[in-house]
Parts: sequence; structure tokens; C-alpha cells
Amino acid sequence: MKSFGKKGSTNGISSERDLPHGGTGTLYGGYKPLDTDGDGIPDEWELANGLNPNDPSDAVAIADNGYAHIENYSFSITSAYPYIKNPSELKVAAQEKESIALSWVDNADNESGFVIEISTDNKTFTEAGRVAANVTTHTVSGLIPETVYYFRLKAYSDEGVNSLYTSTLTTETIGDPSAPKLSENPSPAVDAEVGTANDVVFTWENATKPYYGKVTYAVYAGTSPDNLEPLATGLTATSYRYGSVEADKTYYWRVDATNDVGTTTGTVWSFTAFEGGILFYTDFNTQPEDWKKAYGSISGNTNIINGKNTSKTVGGMKFGAGGNTIRVVAMSAANNSSDMSKDYGPATEADAGATDRCVQFYSTASGGYLQLPEVEGPCMITIWAGNPDDKKSKTFKLNTIVDGAESNVASFTLGNKKRIYKFQYVYMGGSKVTFKIDANAAKFNINDIRIDQYIPEPTEEPITLVSSPETESISYADGSISFTFNQIVAYHGGATFNGEQYEKVNISASGASMTINYSALDVNTEYTVSFPEGALTDYTGTKSFVDEITFSTCDFPAAKSEGDTHYGKAAASLPLDFAPFTDVAPFETVGGLVQTAQNDYPHWVQASGEIGESAAVMTSTSDKIMAYFDGRSSILDLGLDYSGEGKVELKIQESRNCDIAPGWRTVRVLTEKDFPFDEELYLNSETRFVKISAPTLSAGNITVGKFRLSDAEGRFDTSGLSQVRTVPVLSISVQQGVVTVAGLTEGEVVRVVTLAGSTLCEQVAVGDTVSFSLSAGAYLLMVDGHSSVKLVL
Repeated sequence: MKSFGKKGSTNGISSERDLPHGGTGTLYGGYKPLDTDGDGIPDEWELANGLNPNDPSDAVAIADNGYAHIENYSFSITSAYPYIKNPSELKVAAQEKESIALSWVDNADNESGFVIEISTDNKTFTEAGRVAANVTTHTVSGLIPETVYYFRLKAYSDEGVNSLYTSTLTTETIGDPSAPKLSENPSPAVDAEVGTANDVVFTWENATKPYYGKVTYAVYAGTSPDNLEPLATGLTATSYRYGSVEADKTYYWRVDATNDVGTTTGTVWSFTAFEGGILFYTDFNTQPEDWKKAYGSISGNTNIINGKNTSKTVGGMKFGAGGNTIRVVAMSAANNSSDMSKDYGPATEADAGATDRCVQFYSTASGGYLQLPEVEGPCMITIWAGNPDDKKSKTFKLNTIVDGAESNVASFTLGNKKRIYKFQYVYMGGSKVTFKIDANAAKFNINDIRIDQYIPEPTEEPITLVSSPETESISYADGSISFTFNQIVAYHGGATFNGEQYEKVNISASGASMTINYSALDVNTEYTVSFPEGALTDYTGTKSFVDEITFSTCDFPAAKSEGDTHYGKAAASLPLDFAPFTDVAPFETVGGLVQTAQNDYPHWVQASGEIGESAAVMTSTSDKIMAYFDGRSSILDLGLDYSGEGKVELKIQESRNCDIAPGWRTVRVLTEKDFPFDEELYLNSETRFVKISAPTLSAGNITVGKFRLSDAEGRFDTSGLSQVRTVPVLSISVQQGVVTVAGLTEGEVVRVVTLAGSTLCEQVAVGDTVSFSLSAGAYLLMVDGHSSVKLVL
């Protein structure tokens, strides 16, 4: 071996030739002997030595001399296998009408000659000629003018050895001297309709080869085919920016092509301009062009951003994160289907139109966003988004930035199905606007985004529904339903909803769609949203949709049965008190199972803050307190408080079987303004699970100081009557379901309400006594609007 001493580089190298020994040089490949079974021994040797060329195991079998057959083969190799270095650098030396002259580099010294092969389809090659050893040129004749040909070359020896082929060379014969060919394939296409929202760019194709001089182009255009104005000459590119056009006009244009032989006058093409057009579009695959270059050919899911306080702009789209770590992924596989019954199919017919590829906001922390390029208003944005979760709905937000001021203008809710949903919002302002999608701590996909210049089409037709989802037996889990109208609509408020407990609906409209977001719906209940005059109108506000939309909810899923998850863990008896919260197994279970962890039923206490005997502190959105019990509990008694200055959304939920969709039903939603909270909530008679959790909890803590469940009669102890406030002037008696209230002042209004807040009956005192007939249950008696007495029958 030879040492190069201390020669080298401390600054790195860019090529192997920078190494002291000059690099490894050029490596040449060759053909190996036929080895059918791939055991490393050529078929020829195996046959000569009594082996089976189709049996790879005989290579390691031991021969009579004590060595493996493959060892004996290696011992037999006394010289290199016959080999010829392949030629290289196959080039065109000259192009003629009916011949191509080729040249190459000879890298071997043991060839007998070279074989030149030709093809017209780059698949099937035939021999086009042979030359002797050391010859490095050849002319192939008898070709067709203006035709593409493919050539390759190999060296050979008289002993039957061949080299590898050169790389395939693509070339073509030339034609007779002539003026350029006619330009073709115009854009805008012939008789196309073009929106006025963007400048018009002319493009075309021309197949003329530069054999007889460089081809240049002259562009003409105008509104009369007989009087086109010259716009540009001497162009070498096959495109020209024409600029803006006026609506309701037809434009004509042509492209003349010139070379050293002459000029070819182009065909006159035309297009018609209309008001509007696409201002921005992305399919997160091929458009915009910069996105295509960055992510269009990815073979696996690829991070766009994955961090906090970071951003990345691609194709004019800015993906960003605030103080939390946000991961946004460019997805490589298709996340779309045209089948409404399959994953990522459209939720309804009106939601169709998405393309395959998407980006995914993967992180469920707040602060993730996508900011789009600035456009000119008025305009309409359309977003096709997919829910990758088939158990819970997701809501993301749309903001606008106008003159530097950012405002939330819409919230879009994806239903609790793995489907694609289409959302629209119309910005009616005439100034420039930037749309910004706030991921709102949700994991969801965005398949397509399109922003169109908005030019409302006036119509005399009344506002009517053209598409609506299934409204019978919808999921009671918090979510949304969307309806599509025959024209652009606007919601101004004023719709009424017949919820009787803590149900909430939030109505929004954008484009031709209206969405009803709902929470805390009861099971097996019919609801009606009524739209009076002026509540939902067309975009001008002159026509109203005066009608009702009715929908009903489904039942709880079936109760747990033997073999189901958590079966047998229910608390055996009621009432229940979760204090002390530190206890791991305070309740006897119906299955005799002993709870071994705090994060399990029936006494589930999962809190990231301090867990003490008298209270548990929730500090995270993953925290929850849950109970599982056998038999009926009428009332959930909660004592909660919040400390902090952030946003809070705490959900109180119930279910007959939370492990089967729709799962949890929201009883009530609390926000920061509802604390401190110390109330009793009426439960469904079929409820066997209850839970409190905080989907939104920022910059603060929720202290749970009381979590109690009553028995079927609403009792937390043995008494049947408990005072909510002291009212010494009243006398209340109960006999056989008849409640008599005495000690009233004439004219006082007495109401009986459920613990959920719905009124059952109401009487005005005539004299000092009123009576009610009530069935078994828990109630509040209210005198002149004040809670007076909780009564359990």
C-alpha cells in the first residue's frame, strides 16, 4: 500500500478528484455469467460439476474434498471473466434530412467492433450498422425527414462477449427549408370564457425546429377580428401578458411565427370576458406552482412546520404557529372519495368538489394558522375541509385582515364523521383583504381553497332550500348541520329555537350555505328553528326566508352488556360523593371489581393539578372527572370555581354508554362568566355515566370542590325536603302527589320547574294557598321568580 502522508483538505471536498490519489476514476459495468438460482455459481460451472443450476442450496453443500461447492468454484477462478468496457458519450455529429451522423468515445482495447442500434419508439431497437474496432463515428442513412429517432451503441468481441449499452440518444432528422409551422393550442382556448378578476396571459405552442434560424413571434389582438392591433414582435417565448379585459366583450388574437425562411400568419382565436374570476386557488398538489415544486412529488407525509413561534411561506400561503408547538403536514396520499358513504367522501351532495391531496393541522394546541395571499374584494372564499375523526366534531375559524385589523368573521364546524365538508364566506368590502384560517386547536384536513371575485347575480326567485342533511334522529353529540339555498344568503339574527333546558344553537350563513351549530341537545327530542321576516335574507336584504327547520335527535346507545369495555365497574349503590377525591376505590362495584388507579371507573379523578381530599384541581384540557353507576341517579350536584384570566369551556356530560357513538351528551356548557358554579343538574333517567371536562382551558385552573350524585329520588341523604333558601312565611305539605303551598300573598306567582330549568306549571295565588299535582321526581318551587324550595317526591 502507498501512503499519501499528511496530504488532504480541512475545508471539505466537492469531488473525489480532489482527493490526494485523484479519486477512483470511471467505473464500468459488465454482464455476469448466467446464474439461474442466484447462488453465486455460474450455471456453466454447475453443469460441468454435476450440480443443479436451479437449486441454490447446493452452493453450500460439502463436496467430496471437504469444501463447499462455492469454495471449489472460487478456487477454479484463475483469470478475469471476459469483459469489454462499454463506449460512452454518444453524440450527434450532423443532422440531415435522411441521415444522422453519430460519434462516441471508445473506452476498450479488446473489442472486435461496435453495433449501432436504432428505434422510433424507444422500446424496440434494431441493428442500424456495424463498424470495426477503434472506429468512433458512423452515419445512419435511409431515414425519414423530420422524424424522431433513438440510438444506442455497444462494443462486441468475436468470442461472443458484449459490453453494456451506452445511454440512449434522442435526436431527429431535419426537413426542407420552410417558414415556421402554424402555432397551436392557444390559451385562452378557442371561444373560452375568461374572468375579469385577473390579467389575461396568452400562451401557445409551435412545433417548428430551429434548423433554419431562431423562431420569433409577433402578437396581435383587439375586439375586431378584422382590425387586430400589433402588441409585440420578436418574442422568443411562447407567452405574452395581455393584461386586463372588460366584461361582456369578445376579444380576438393571433400569433405570427417567423424564421430565416419566412413568416407564417397565425389563426385568429377568440374568447369572451365575464365579470368575476378566480383570484387564488390551491389543491395542495399542483397549484400554486411553488407548492408543486416543494410538495407535489413527495412520497410520504412531510412536515411543513413543526415547532412554536415559527412560520413558512409556500406559494404565497403562510403556515404559522404561536407559543405552542404546531405541526402542519403535507399529506402524500389521497384523502378524498367521490362516494358519500366512504371515508373522506362528501358529507352531502353540496359538499362535493374536493381534490385528492390535502394538508393536515395535526397538533391540537392553539395558535396554528394558514394565512392566504391578499386579494381584492368583494370576493368569496370556498374551503373544502375533512374531519379525520369519526367520533367528534371539529370547529375551525376564519378571520379577515383588512387595513391591518384582524377580525373573526366565521366559524366552520366539521360534523362527527370522517367526511369532507364545504364552507363558504363572502367578503362584501371593496378593499383588499387577507383571509386567515385559525385551526382553533383542532386536528383536521384542508383539501382545497378557492377565492373568487364575487359578483352577485340578482334573481327574482324566492329563497328556497336546495340541499339539506338527514334531520331525523341526528346525533345528540355537540355538532352542526348545514343547509344549502338556491342563492347567496345572510343571517342577521332573530331566529328562535325551542330548546327547554340548556340547549344552545349558533346560526351562521356564508355564500349559499347556512350552518346551525348546536350543543347540549337532549336525546329523543324534536327541535325547531324558526326564521321570522328579516332573520335570513338574500345578500341585498330585500327577500327573507320565512320558514321553520325541524330536526330530531337519536337515543342513547345501548347500555353496557357483559364483555363490553368497563363492564362490571359500575358503582353498586347511590347516592355517591366523590370526596375525598384522593380515594382510589371508595365505591363497591356491581361486578366486584376493585378500582386500582385514579384514572378508572367508577371513581375516575384525572386532574393535572393538586388532588386533595376536599378538592381536585383541573389545569389541562385532558383532565376529567367521571363516574359510572348502576341504577338511576336523578341529580348531579357540582361545586366548581375558576381562577385565571383565560378562556374556559367546561362541559358537563352524561351517557348511557359513553364507549359507543354518539357517546357523551352535553348537559350544560360553562364559560368563565359562569363561575363560581354551585348548582344541581337533572340527569336523564337512562344515564349511567357522567363526566366533567374542559375542552378549552387557558391560563387558569378549575377547582372541583363538590361532585355528588343523588339516588333515583333525588336524595343525597335520607331527607325528602331540603331548603334552597329560607322562606319562613311558607308552609309546604305533600300528600299523595299533591303539593300545597300556604302562607302566600295574594297575586304572588308560583312556578314549578325541573332542575334543568323548564317550567312544568304556574299559578297565581288567589288568597294565600296554591296546590299542584306532581309525579315522582325532583323540582324547584319558585315564588315570583326566586328559587325557594327544592322538593323531591
